Amino acid sequence: MIRYAVFTLLILWIASCEREADGVESPWVKLSGSTMGTTYSITVQATDAEKLKRSVDSILVAFNEEVSTYIPSSTISECNNSLDSFWVFPVKQPHFTRNILKAEELYHLTDGYFDPTVMPLVNHWGFGYKERPQSIDTSKVLIDSLLSMVGLNRWSIGRFGDSMLLVKPKAGAQLDFSASAKGDGVDLVAHHLEDVAKAKNYLVEIGGEVYAKGKSPK
Repeated sequence: MIRYAVFTLLILWIASCEREADGVESPWVKLSGSTMGTTYSITVQATDAEKLKRSVDSILVAFNEEVSTYIPSSTISECNNSLDSFWVFPVKQPHFTRNILKAEELYHLTDGYFDPTVMPLVNHWGFGYKERPQSIDTSKVLIDSLLSMVGLNRWSIGRFGDSMLLVKPKAGAQLDFSASAKGDGVDLVAHHLEDVAKAKNYLVEIGGEVYAKGKSPK
């Protein structure tokens, strides 16, 4: 009985040493770069920092190519430049799809106060992807015309099997995911760290949006 107890304690001690060794094999590293018109920083335990950074950068590039209004060829830019309607294919455009569906959900949860269709106003007041004008027309006629394009309730979002059709209220209506895209990007990178790097302790920050899990280096 005593020998059995000693053997059990020995197994537990070896397992504990292996866990400690695993911690040594995965040092804390810091990754950083540019994305979404701002910067990102990651603190994580990882064995191959360069490989991990390449994979993170690749994810963020693909993400930007769907939801960045600053990229003329992005999915959201193509939607914004369309005249009356835009087809979306979730399998090919997962990031855009995820953001429009989340924006739609938040729009209804906030009774329309969270509105992803404010892009015409954002651009007009000089806070969007267009160059800020030296003087801004504040006439009621113009502002009212811009407001007529705003309101997700004016859009139609139809589901057709493996595709979606977004129908605009009028030409010039545009989407803007700036209020939620960085947070979605942070979640995306965090899940990647867990799935690929098997990270349990990390912090991801993009433009002030943060996802933290586990223990810090301190």
